[in-house]
Amino acid sequence: MNQDDVKKANTRRVRAAGTARTWDDDEVRRKRLTRHSCTVTCDGVTTEHESVHAGFKAYGLPAGSHIPFRIKAKNDGVAIFKHEGKSYVFTTFPRELSIIAKPKELKAPKKLKQPTNAKPGEQTIDEQLATVYAVMMHAAGTGLFNATKARAIYSHVMASKLKMHLRTFTGKVSRAAAADPDAKLVLEHFHRLQHKLTLLVADHIKNGPDAAAFIKAVRNMEQVHIVTFEENYAAHRAKGCYDTAGIELLDWLDLPEDVRRTLYRRKLHGAVSNAKRFTV
Repeated sequence: MNQDDVKKANTRRVRAAGTARTWDDDEVRRKRLTRHSCTVTCDGVTTEHESVHAGFKAYGLPAGSHIPFRIKAKNDGVAIFKHEGKSYVFTTFPRELSIIAKPKELKAPKKLKQPTNAKPGEQTIDEQLATVYAVMMHAAGTGLFNATKARAIYSHVMASKLKMHLRTFTGKVSRAAAADPDAKLVLEHFHRLQHKLTLLVADHIKNGPDAAAFIKAVRNMEQVHIVTFEENYAAHRAKGCYDTAGIELLDWLDLPEDVRRTLYRRKLHGAVSNAKRFTV
């Protein structure tokens, strides 16, 4: 072995020893042992992969570019890779938080009922929410969108498209709305969807993205009561406290049939996913 080979061997040993010592750092060890899956969204279609590298292979992206991109995607949670005029949105998350069913799994995650005319290969609602979330977090990452503006991508742009799969009526109607079913009425998000989603997005901007938490929150917050326009405003001022706002709720089945028929026609039909349950 000549002198150059000896130097190279020694250099490799020093580097290996240095790398080994970094495993003594608990935070470094935790990050290295955490394996991440990812979703890739391109042209409105989202697929899930075991790793960023697997995502690159599936889409025929240049393999030599995946290592530095993987680091960015893992650290930021969402990263966009551009290739030949197309954008590929990679959303990474620990494998135990996988949100899209894999073919090898015995049980698929619970999905909302799809439209009867759904086409084969059409995205599930959770997949669509994951795509929306990726866009929201990418927008926030540009620095041009604060948490409120990023949240509005869902609440003001996409919610109307997804409402027939997500929005559910609780069967609760305010006494004032029941007394005057022809008044100006509102499907009231009593979980304060806009406010709480803004807080959630702000937390994810600060502490890292969590697509599964976003999907769970949206599903929970897309529940609505029927109240009057004035009560909706009062609930907003009372920060969601119905007692403070003076709102009394009644059960659907306790209402007269003609009132239920009017409320169904005016506020439920074509507006909530479970409207058929309340047909009169």
